[in-house]
Amino acid sequence: MLAKEKALKFLKTKMFLSIKIIKIILFLISLYPISSFANNLQMEEQAYKWLKTYIEIDTTNPPGNEIKAVNFYK
Repeated sequence: MLAKEKALKFLKTKMFLSIKIIKIILFLISLYPISSFANNLQMEEQAYKWLKTYIEIDTTNPPGNEIKAVNFYK
């Protein structure tokens, strides 16, 4: 009977730890989209700044002024 009680106690402890580990993993997974969203927002702002700067380049009166737009990407 003692061995059976030890086995049950071991299984309960193991199950308790497994549930805790699963909760921790789910919590960490839930944090990922928050950091991903912040990173996407920074990339969106950077893309907006680059596009705005590119559009402001004077490429009128071709040929000749297009080189300014080409140099923007170098």
